[in-house]
This record gives sequence, structure tokens and C-alpha cells, in this order.
Amino acid sequence: MNQVLAVILGATLGARRFWTRTGVRLAAVQVLVLLIALGVAGLMTSSGVRALSEGTLRREIQGEMTSLQDEISRFGEGRLATTIDRRTRLWRGFDYGLEGPHGERLAGTLRLPAGRAGWMETSQAQASGGTAGDLVYVQPTPLGGKLGVGKDLAGMRREMRLVTDRLIAAAVCGGLLCLAVWGLFMRSTWRRLSNMGDVARLVAEGRLNVRVAAAPPAGRADDIDQLGNAFNTMLDRIGGLVGQLRRITIEVAHDLRTPLTRVQQKLARLEEAPDLSAFHLELVSEVREDIWELLRTFDALLQLAEIEGRSLADEGRSFDLADVARRLADIFRPDVEEGGRRLEVDATCATVVGDPALVAQMLSNLIENSMRHTPVGTTLRVVVATDRDGARLTVTDDGPGVPTRLREAVLAPYFRLDKGCGSPGSGMGLAIVAAVAARHRARLALEDNNPGLRVTAVFPPAPSPTDASARPAGAQVQLSSMKPIGASRPSVSRARFQALSRGLRKAR
Repeated sequence: MNQVLAVILGATLGARRFWTRTGVRLAAVQVLVLLIALGVAGLMTSSGVRALSEGTLRREIQGEMTSLQDEISRFGEGRLATTIDRRTRLWRGFDYGLEGPHGERLAGTLRLPAGRAGWMETSQAQASGGTAGDLVYVQPTPLGGKLGVGKDLAGMRREMRLVTDRLIAAAVCGGLLCLAVWGLFMRSTWRRLSNMGDVARLVAEGRLNVRVAAAPPAGRADDIDQLGNAFNTMLDRIGGLVGQLRRITIEVAHDLRTPLTRVQQKLARLEEAPDLSAFHLELVSEVREDIWELLRTFDALLQLAEIEGRSLADEGRSFDLADVARRLADIFRPDVEEGGRRLEVDATCATVVGDPALVAQMLSNLIENSMRHTPVGTTLRVVVATDRDGARLTVTDDGPGVPTRLREAVLAPYFRLDKGCGSPGSGMGLAIVAAVAARHRARLALEDNNPGLRVTAVFPPAPSPTDASARPAGAQVQLSSMKPIGASRPSVSRARFQALSRGLRKAR
């Protein structure tokens, strides 16, 4: 039953999505207009055919009436009954009725109404024993009686049904032909519009080098080609601006990092001076720590620019997310426990396609964020599981958490909850987490852990081996090596994280 309901629901949703297409609604309007036009033409044709057939019947009936009146003129009304009986037996296609002056029936099968003459149908004349549905013409006789001649309307009605059937068939064929032509035309149009949608999705994933396939403006470009060319011009402009901004950001970060590193080295030598007082030693140490913060900010800025500058949509390899989580937990556990906190890991095998070093960087940022913003005694928990949506990575803590209104804001670069507290940090950690999740098409959510914060990243299901082998070779993009987030980490975990990051990259 559930499967039947699922099929019905899927069909309903599919029909709704199909109906939302502009081309479908336009085709429906065109078919409706065509059917209305054919209906109006059918009514006019039916009316014309009926008038033509009825005119023919009237002329035939009038001709027969004229023949009987000639019979009366030549031989008198006395022989009329014999003539009608003879013609009825021969059945020349007509029905007759002859009544005397007092309404008595003298010959024929038609019962004629009293006091009426002219044209009528048997529904009005109430045929007696005759064929129902006659068209009857009644004329008075010289002796005061009435003579009626009628003809069956069945033939005319058969003709009308035949015309109606042909009109319906023409309407159906016209509608089907219209749908067929529309389908052939819209198939190409939908394919081109779908290409534009695919390009827009790839651009949203960071691939600013893709373009829409469109005819050049100087050629035979239609409306969709013109839209595609405008789309490509916009992408060229956006790509240039983004590339220029990213290049300036990287150059500024590099240019500022070099002199700051020299200052850091000179301050280190200054600390070794024997004649430096305790006050000056403390002052130099504070300056060195401030410079370290600047260097960490520049490192994070460079990493964010590098992550956002590339796409993992068609590259990367399959790896076990649980293995990465367990190895990172082993690296961070000494620092976590040294700070008076506890780190737990519950990881089951979960396959993810992408860059394991980037995912390790994302997870390390989440663990570091919990270490930095939770009090002593907090329990950090890393969970890796798999469900129908894909691989699920969850990092939770039972600390103070993040207010609901700020959960989107903390994912922005440079945002910090404790700006005025003087605590270390650049405000780039969660921004890098969001960038890595976006590059892997993972859904990132910050939720309440009651108490604390729960961060969940759901990675899409890994493709089957056949799907992976079917990828076009031209879609592969080489990734440049990325500096691990641990480059500015305290020495306890720094070397181990760098070793893990190098190992993950060599495995690719």
C-alpha cells in the first residue's frame, strides 16, 4: 500500500513539475485554441450540411406533392387514394397521408393534425404506423381534405453523424499533430534551456570557466541563442571580477605575510637578548602572539580563496569518512584532554567522493572551534554514519552553543561571537567549513544540541562504480596542493596533522 501511495505521489509531483514548464502550458493553450476553432468550424459545417440536406429533402417532397396534385388535376380526387396506395406498396421512399373533410383517413400511413398545413416533422405530426422522424409537407385538397407527403429523416441524420464523426477525427488528428510538432520543437528548446540550467549550477559550485553553447550573435542566432550569449557575457564579466578579487586577495595576503614573518623572526631574536627586562620580554611575547594571529588570519584567507576557487563536482576519489574521523581524533585527543575536555568518536564506514584532505581540514576546524569556545569539562563527540541521504558527519558538544539568530552569520568570513573578549581566532574557521561543504555538495546545518551545538554535514551518496567510470575524461580537473590548516597550530598537534594531510594527498 505504501509503495502504491509512493508511486501515486511521485506521479502527481512529476505531473505538477511537468505542468510548470512554460512550453507545456503554451502547448496546452494552443491545442485548446485549435480545438475551439475546430469546434466552431464543425458547428458551422454541420449547420451548412443540415441546411443543404434538408433543402434537398424539401425539394424532393415538394416534387412528389406536385406529382400528386397533377394527378388530382388530371383524374380528380377520387383516384388519389388508389394512387397513394399503389405508391405506398411500391415504396418510392415517401410516406403519404390522405384525410377527408372530416378528418377521416382515406389512404396512407401518416396521421395529419387538424387545421394545419405546410412543413412539419413527425414529432409534431405524430406518425401512426409510419417511420418516426419524417419531414412532412401538408396541403389541402380541392374537396376540403388534406394531403401529406413525408420522407424519413434517418438518411439526413446518418449524414450528420458521419460529418460529426469526421470532424471529431479531424480535431483529434489536428490536436495530435499539434502536440507532435510542439514536442519536436520543444525537445530542442528544453535541451538548450536545460544546458543553461546546468551551466548555472556549475557556476554556483565554483566552476566559472563553463559557458552556454550558443550560436554567435553574428550568425543565425534565435532568442535562446541571444539569451545564451548574454549569459556568457555576464559569466565572462563575473569570472573576471572574481578572478581579479581573488588574485588581489592572495597577493595582498602574501605581500603582508612576508614582512610579518620577518618581524616575527626578529622578535624571536630579541627575546634571546640577555639585557632585556621582564617587562619588555612580556611585551615582545604579546606582540609575537598578535603577529601569530595575523599570520593565522592570512593563512585562513588564502585557504578560503583556494577552496572557493575550484570545484570538486567531477573530481576527487572515494574514501572512508570514518577512517579520516578516527585518525583526526587520535591527533586531537591529547590537546583536547590537556584542556580538560573529552573527545568521543562513533564512526561507521561511510564512503564519500572528494578530497580527503579538505574534509579533514573541515573536521579539524569543527573540533578546534569546539575546543576554543567551550568550557573545561565539555564532551566533544564526532559521529560518522550513513543513511539514505548519504554520509552524515556530526560534531556535537555540550557547551554554551550558538544563538539561533546567529547560526547563519557564524558561517560568514571574519564573524566572531566573542570579538570583544580578546580570545584568539580569525573568524575564518566556520567559513572554511562552509566552503569545503559547498565544494563537496554537502548540506551543512547548525542545530541546538540541548545543551551545546550540533554541526551536521550530509554528503551526497557516492556514485556506483559504473557511474564513476562513465564520467567524461574532459571533466577531470587537477587540484593544486593545499596547505593544511595545521600550519599555524600549536606544536603538539601541528606535525601530526601535517603528516596526516600529506598522507591523504599522496593517497590520491
